[in-house]
Amino acid sequence: MSGILTFANKTDTQRIADIELKEIFISNRNQCMTCDPKELQKIADETARNGISEPLNVVKTDKGYQLISGLNNYYAAKLAGIASVPCFIIDKTDTDIGMINQIQIINNNTYDFFKEAEEIERLISLYGMTQEDAASHLGKAQSTVANKLRLLRLTEEERKLITENHLTERHARALLRLAAPQERMYILNMVIKHGFNVEKTELAVDKVIGHRHRREPYRKRSRSVQSVKACINMILKSMEILESSGFNVNTKKTENEDYMELTVRIPNNNHNNNKKENNFSVL
Repeated sequence: MSGILTFANKTDTQRIADIELKEIFISNRNQCMTCDPKELQKIADETARNGISEPLNVVKTDKGYQLISGLNNYYAAKLAGIASVPCFIIDKTDTDIGMINQIQIINNNTYDFFKEAEEIERLISLYGMTQEDAASHLGKAQSTVANKLRLLRLTEEERKLITENHLTERHARALLRLAAPQERMYILNMVIKHGFNVEKTELAVDKVIGHRHRREPYRKRSRSVQSVKACINMILKSMEILESSGFNVNTKKTENEDYMELTVRIPNNNHNNNKKENNFSVL
């Protein structure tokens, strides 16, 4: 069975070719230690049905083709019994060797997920890549790269606590749902103290978010009540000014659960006009 080119066309399509697996070699044998057997089998089953979803990145050498990225797809293809796979051939003459080394460092993946995120960010920064470019070179989905980079939003203190207490990447991503560092630290300390798994961590985050949403309407109502009281005080102040000017002003304020009523009674200046009175109410 041969690999099926189901991936999107790249800019350099002329450098994409089907290469036999036996011609591809891995320079760092420690890379195989990072492969999850269950994940490999899942990819292998998918590959057997639909072919390779993304080409492998390789460099032509005297020994054959050195694998740069796409380790999981490489092993999955072997498990699926595929003889050859589509590869994007990187030409050393027009590609910075440093970029190749950086990609290999990331794909080696023998360090923690924060370090991996830092190395991906470094790759993007040094070589002017987009997240999509980086994902393509690393043989990862763009969403995976985006999620890795989001981890760097956590503070250095948060990263240190997560690493020292052997929490997982999913713990870290759950904390990222909280924008405020003080809220994240509150949950993080709780997770460490009580040994929360990912599910309990997510529930704790949900509670903080729900509590914040309940507080916000209260604050809005509180500000509204304060503005009404300020308006009432302004009216009462005006009445005091009228009284100091010699007017006989009667003010009555009534409050209940549904509304506040303010009644002001001011006699007419024209006492001969049946002593009519001006009345108005504020509801």
